[in-house]
Amino acid sequence: NLRREAYVFVSSTLWQHDRWSLKNYSRADWQRNKSIASAAYYNPEQANSIGTEFTAQYLHFFDIDIQLTHVLIAGMCRNFQKDKETETTWVLRYGQNWDIKDRYTVGYNMGRKRAIYDGNPEYINFVGFNTSIKF
Repeated sequence: NLRREAYVFVSSTLWQHDRWSLKNYSRADWQRNKSIASAAYYNPEQANSIGTEFTAQYLHFFDIDIQLTHVLIAGMCRNFQKDKETETTWVLRYGQNWDIKDRYTVGYNMGRKRAIYDGNPEYINFVGFNTSIKF
């Protein structure tokens, strides 16, 4: 399958004061796919989207070596697919990350989103866990 895609994004810190910050991530993308009639999967001929997410963070220090970050993300996107109606997707997510001695990180996030799969909108609840170690 031949896919051609291009995108552009901007990421910035809009406001920061002491332990609080507000960040933004915006993206626009364009995609064209070669039409394959025998494909057993959804393959839109053309798809475009433009979206933005806002992230609010609060840092909480428990000790010199332990830091908790609360993260709240809200975003929305407009999706355009050839031969389909234009759809709006969105996401609302909350999470926490524990940083220990600036070497270990453990966290989780949970939320709800409206996404487009196979050209159709779906609502999804999700939970994720993460861990990392710096060597």
